[in-house]
This record gives sequence, C-alpha cells and structure tokens, in this order.
Amino acid sequence: MRRDRRELRIPVAIAAVLALTVCGDPSGPQGGRSIAIHGEAPRYGLVGTVLETPLRVVVTRRSNGEPLGRVSVSWRVVQGSGARIEPATSQTDSAGIASAYLRLGPEPGSYRVEAWVPGAVDGPAGFEVYAVHRPEILAITPDPVPAGDVVRITGRNFGPVPEDHVVLFGNFRGTVLDGSSTELEVVVPGCIPQRSVSVTVELGPVRSLPAPLRVEAEPESPLVLERGRAATLTSPGELACIRLPAGPASARYLLIAQNAHDDPDRDLPFQLAALTGPLTAPPLDPTPTHSVAFATGGPGEFGALWDAELRARERRLSPAAALPARGELRALGAGAAPKVGDRRQFRVINKDDGFTRVTAEVMHVSGRAVFYQDVRAPAGGFTATDFAALGRLFDDPIYEAVVSTFGEPSDVDGDGRITILFTPVVNEMTPRGSNGFIAGFFYGLDLTTEPNSNRAEIFYSLVPDPNGDFGDRRATSDVLRVVPPVLAHEFQHMIHFNQRFLLRRVGTEVQWLSEALAHSAEDIVAAALRERGQESDADVFSIPNLQRASRFLADPGGASLIGDDPPGSLEERGAQWLFLKYVSGHYGGADLLRTLTQTTRSGVDNVTAATGRSWSSLLADWSVALWAHSAPELQGVTLEPRFTYANVDLRQEFQRFGASYPLEPVPLLMQDFVASDTLPAASMDYLLLVAPGSAPPLNLNFAGKRGAPFSEPGPQLTILRVR
Repeated sequence: MRRDRRELRIPVAIAAVLALTVCGDPSGPQGGRSIAIHGEAPRYGLVGTVLETPLRVVVTRRSNGEPLGRVSVSWRVVQGSGARIEPATSQTDSAGIASAYLRLGPEPGSYRVEAWVPGAVDGPAGFEVYAVHRPEILAITPDPVPAGDVVRITGRNFGPVPEDHVVLFGNFRGTVLDGSSTELEVVVPGCIPQRSVSVTVELGPVRSLPAPLRVEAEPESPLVLERGRAATLTSPGELACIRLPAGPASARYLLIAQNAHDDPDRDLPFQLAALTGPLTAPPLDPTPTHSVAFATGGPGEFGALWDAELRARERRLSPAAALPARGELRALGAGAAPKVGDRRQFRVINKDDGFTRVTAEVMHVSGRAVFYQDVRAPAGGFTATDFAALGRLFDDPIYEAVVSTFGEPSDVDGDGRITILFTPVVNEMTPRGSNGFIAGFFYGLDLTTEPNSNRAEIFYSLVPDPNGDFGDRRATSDVLRVVPPVLAHEFQHMIHFNQRFLLRRVGTEVQWLSEALAHSAEDIVAAALRERGQESDADVFSIPNLQRASRFLADPGGASLIGDDPPGSLEERGAQWLFLKYVSGHYGGADLLRTLTQTTRSGVDNVTAATGRSWSSLLADWSVALWAHSAPELQGVTLEPRFTYANVDLRQEFQRFGASYPLEPVPLLMQDFVASDTLPAASMDYLLLVAPGSAPPLNLNFAGKRGAPFSEPGPQLTILRVR
C-alpha cells in the first residue's frame, strides 16, 4: 500500500478511527448501496468535548467494492441530549471517504449516531459512543505488590465494560479481570522490575491522573549478547518481556521491530515500552532528518506507476490467449529480419487508454534487435550513429547478461530479434510538467491473441523531442541516458512473461517480486559493464536502484516490501531491490534469480521455496544486514555472514556519490520510554538504545496497540548488541 513519509511516534496517542463503509451501485432509486461501520469505532470521549478524531465514512459500489466519490452522506444524533454532529451532510472524496465530527453532550452516558446515504438497501449505519467524566483512582491495594499478582483499584467514573479499560503500570499494560464503575481488578504485568510505577486508567482518550504503586520483583536472567551478535524474538512469551542487563556507559543496542506477516494487507500496530529505574531524562528527539540526493533525473514515480499499471493489466490476461513462445512465422518463411528503410504499422497503447495506429521505419538492425522509429518523430533526434550505439549496448551487455541470468525471451514472430519502437505516442502519455515521465515499456498483450496485439516482442520508447512538440522537451542526450536502464528492466519483464505465461501457462508473478526481479536486471547489466571497466556507463544502470533504495532506507517502516496495491511506490521498489539483492547474494546469485523467474510459484512462496528459509527468518536477517553491514559502530567486529550483504557494500555505494547512508535508527536513552507505530506487512522500524551513563537493567515489552498482547503471528523483534 502506498504511504506518505511518516515518523515513528514516541510517544503517540493512538487515535481510534471510525469509518462507515457504503457500497453499491448509485444508479436508480434502490441504488444497490449498503452502509456499515468500518474499522475500529471510538467508544469513549470526555463529556462536553469534540471527539479527537472525525467519524469517517467510505462509500463503495456494492457490486464490486469501487469507491464512490461525490456522494452525499447524512449524519444525525439519534440518542443523547446536547450532542452535535458537524457537518450534518458531507461529501465523499475521490477515495469514497467523507467525515464529520461529534461533540458529546454535557451529561455522561450513551450517545448514538447514524450515518446514511440515499438508497441504502440495509438502512443507516449506527454506532455508540460513551461520554464519561475523567476516571479517578482513590486507592490501590495491596501496596506493595509482587509483579504478576492482582491489585484492586478503587475509584470513580470507571466505565460500564471492564475490558474497555486500559490500565497502565508505568508503560506496561495490565490485564483487567473484572470491574464496575468504582472498582477494577487488574493483573500487574510480570515484566515490571522492582520499582515504583505510576498507575493510570484510560477509557479511550480519557485518562486518569496517575497514582503511585510499589512493585516487588524477583531477579530474572537477562538476555546476554556479545557485541555484533543478534537475537530475534517471535513467541508471545518472549515478546512480552525482554530483560537487558546492566552495562557500562558505552552500552548500545539496536532494536528492530518488524511486521513479518506475508499478507500484504496485514498492518501491525505496535507499542514498544521500556521500564527501568525512575525516569531522569526525556527521550532524545525521535525525528532525525534525512538528506540523500543524486544529481541525475529520470522517469521517477510517474514511470514506475505506468510500469505497475501494465503489470496489473497483464495479471488480468488469460493464459489461454498466450501465443506459442516460438512462432510459426519462421516455418512459413515470414520470420526474416526486416531491412533499414522498411516500414510497418503498430498498434500502440496511448494516453487515452486506447490504441494509436503508428507507421514506423526501420532505422537499424542489430544482432538482437530491430530499431523502428515512428515517422512522426520530431526532427533533430537520433542519428544513425545513435541507433548503432543503442544496438551495440542492447546486444551486449543488456541482452547477453539478462538472458544468461533469467532465461530466454519468446520469439512469437519468428524473426529472432526484439523490436524496439521509438514513438511520440509514449511522450504524449506523460502530461506536461509531471514529476517524472514514462520512458518506455513492454506490454505482454503483444504476446497474446487478444485484440490490439502486435504479435511480436516489443519495447516501446519515447523519442527525443527537443522542441516539446509531444510533451515536455526531451533532449537526445537525456533519452540516450535514461532509456537503456529502462530497456534492461522491461526486457526482464518480457522474459518473465515468456517463462510463466507462455511456457508454463500460469498467471504473471505478484507485483512486488516481479519488480524486484526487473530491478535486478538493471543491476546485472551494471555489473557486466563494471567488469569491463566502464564505470560511468555502469553507474547509469546502478544509480536508479540506489535512488529508490535511499527513499526506502530513509523510512523503512513506511513501505511494505510485499505491497501489492497498484501502482506501488518508489519506496517499495527500493525495498524490493534491496531484499532481492540480499537474498541472491546468500542463496545462489544468478541461479536463484533464474529459479524465481522460471517457476509456477509466486510471491513469498516462491522465495521461501527457492531459499529453503522461512519468511520471518529472511526478513529478520535482512533487516540486520541493512544497518549492520560496514556500520562504523561495529568496526572491528566480525558479523555472522547472514547479517551482511555478500554482493554489495551499500554504505560504500552511497559514499561514492557523496551521500550519507540514509538508514538512521531513532535514538533513545536506556530509560523509561514508549515507542508506537503501525508497520505495513514486511517492514521494520529501527531504534538505537544508548546508555545515558552506566546502563541500568532495562525491561522491554513489545506488544500490540496500546500495549495489548499480540493476537496474531507476524510481530518479531530483533536485538543487536552494538557496544
């Protein structure tokens, strides 16, 4: 899923979000709509105040779940005196979302709100919010109490449902057993060290004033790690209580909170809390700045969005429409390569999602490709020398390196070559002034019997456009620089389509792994050029991957490695390249990449079968390697190989371009703290614990939202001893 840049929150108030899902066909008096509460509805608020978060509604079409924009949603309070909902009518945006704010009345009790849309077939959606006074703690017994025992909290203004209360002992959440409006029975967390803690009672965002409690605890064995060693904790018992030992003033630990779920739709809200002696200083500023920039421009996000859109369209193609991978034209004598000056027509997908009929002329024929140019191409573009140079580059190393790694492309037209078509139809696909542009693409439709198929292996490219006749101006030198890496990337997609769709008659690979493999093709060509001493040419292919990697590393908890919501993001692309670079370095190199390409398996199953490792262990080891490899803080330490990259030194690569390494863990003192975030699937947050002086023992609790125990597999915490 796509996310904006965000920050790890330390501390953070976890706001409840209410959304009402409205589905249906908006046409007609019935409309085919339904409305329902979506997500976690807020349950409590302080009397006489506006709820901290708006009530949100998402309207979708009942038949297919499509969000509906510009739909009027009506809101009304149906129970509770003095409450107001504003506005009374709101309109959905392009994502189908509308919102309104609820102001609770002056009296405690139940307030009910309904939201509806015209023509809803199953009535309005209703939800209930309790207005409460601030809870008060009058006494806690016994005091002191052993960790893990039960206390009785007496007071006022507790809620009607015992399990709705969040009772915090310092930063750790207790388990509520029973209760009433004046009394709660709560289990003291067993992970609390011997100390005094502040106890608070919360009902949603409404929190009591703290009350002191002395907790007694028996000494327990801590987690002891040598410098450079790491441990990954996955079981609920391990995550509930991690004890770090006392240490010298130089003590440092890297904590990596991970969502190791293999379902891209499973986000993980978490809270990492710590308790030691009394707090003597606040946490360090948790919002470090990141600045990584490279001096080259390129297709950027706009081009990546189009690439993802094409891959999504290919996943909707039926394998029954696949052409034979080796065409019949050669047997019929029609597969000979054309000659310079020959012309033919192509159907090219255009900016309006239709197809433009293009007449193109052969400008160059190399050993592996035929270069066509649209007869409408502006003057002042490629010369014959430029076409010849592109032909040499494609033949070797692009074709040779990519084919030797991933396998053979198809040859449905029997001419033994790839068609490379330069056409201003591609230029027109990018609106003027866009951030990035579409440089070129392969579309698997051409290898099927579907309408508008050209029945040939084709890479479509933009043309030089020095005067901006078909969009923004594109200098010939810029096109010559930008197109080759895209050609390598799309050529891998072409091979991948052949290996799965044509040869094995299965659907295309999931988005994240398809893109990871294609970005690896850019890397492979760069390596081939570097072996020949062509460093500057190699950088043209390697820099785009580093650019995308830098965006991911600046916020690794903000992008899912396995995100499958089209069109994806550059941050996700960066994660995918980094992960596959790591995995290929440890589990077979080019052989692994070939295995991942030539298979009927998909996604996580494909990777775990090819490596023989579990998904959670791969994610944990990779997350350590991202930071630990060549880390200055670990100088002189011999890391386990699995905690390193076997085929690249990322810090050195960034340094070559004058950039600092973007991955900066959030620094925290080894004192009381709470760190909260929501991680998308297959992502991670990094925190660096730093001793403020002599490091005291520190007890950690890694839990779900607001400290509740995790209820599903997926969360894991890796701890690396740095000093």
